[in-house]
Amino acid sequence: MADDDIQELEIKIIPDEDANAEAAQAADEKVIAKKAEVSTEVKDPAVQDLMAQYKELEGRQAEADRRAEDATRRAAAAEQEAIAAKKQVASSQVDTVTTALNAAKSDAEQAKRDIRSAKDAGDVDAEIDAQDRLAQARADERRLDEARSDLEARAKAPPRREAPQQTDPVEAYIQGRTAPTANWLRAHPEFIREPRKQAKLSAAHYDAEGEGLVADTPAYFEHVEKFLGIGVEKKAPTEAAHVQPQRSPPVAPGSAVSNGGNGSGGTPVMLTKREHDAAIDGTHTWSYDDPTGKGRWKKGDVLGVQEFARRKLAMQKQGLYDKSNFAG
Repeated sequence: MADDDIQELEIKIIPDEDANAEAAQAADEKVIAKKAEVSTEVKDPAVQDLMAQYKELEGRQAEADRRAEDATRRAAAAEQEAIAAKKQVASSQVDTVTTALNAAKSDAEQAKRDIRSAKDAGDVDAEIDAQDRLAQARADERRLDEARSDLEARAKAPPRREAPQQTDPVEAYIQGRTAPTANWLRAHPEFIREPRKQAKLSAAHYDAEGEGLVADTPAYFEHVEKFLGIGVEKKAPTEAAHVQPQRSPPVAPGSAVSNGGNGSGGTPVMLTKREHDAAIDGTHTWSYDDPTGKGRWKKGDVLGVQEFARRKLAMQKQGLYDKSNFAG
């Protein structure tokens, strides 16, 4: 980044609630306007790095949505197949019972004919045997007729929908994960239940991997919690305040903080309290050393308020900045 490209920035801190309300009110207009802008090529490696992270997260979300839609379609198809199979089985059962019922009626008619023949012949034993067969056939008729009526009623009745099992989304998300990860997730369920926080958790994971940290180690969890701002006290300001230099964190060369917009010039950049904190608490760091060789910052140093504001301004101009990714 050449020194000639550096511009002085005026930074103001505003309450997160005000920033969120303003963003929600103008969201649609901003999206349309940003899509209509003709963006120039982004050459800043820091901005390119952030853009790549956003694209990766968007791709993962799109893939998750696609899988959810596929699962819904498969479930609906399976349900229809199950209903059709049940109807086919019921129809087959009715046919079987009907066949048996007709056979029982035929046996009863034959028994009656045998009774008459036995009486005419004076054959008492044959008559008794025919009467027994007639009684059995009549009993079979009644039983099979009741069975057929029951099956036909079941076939006409609408399919019963079993109540879906109530599954805890947190436990469902945790299934198959290692014990340390599962314990951490149970202690922080909000990063599973809330989509935006879940996306930020994914970003924290990949950021930790990018730093060479091994998952499930104390250093890994410490880095993730620091990235997410867990355990960091957050106090929303009661009124807008100008940024006051603190410990002179590493900043872009020449990008000095203006004196509160008192006529000193500079481009105003509005930061929320969370964005300000994220710029100086180690959530966002330099991903490369000072390319000029002057040692103004090193890879891993915190960005500082000025550099954070410069990147935010650059991404706003490109129509790519979403403050929710900086201030979860």
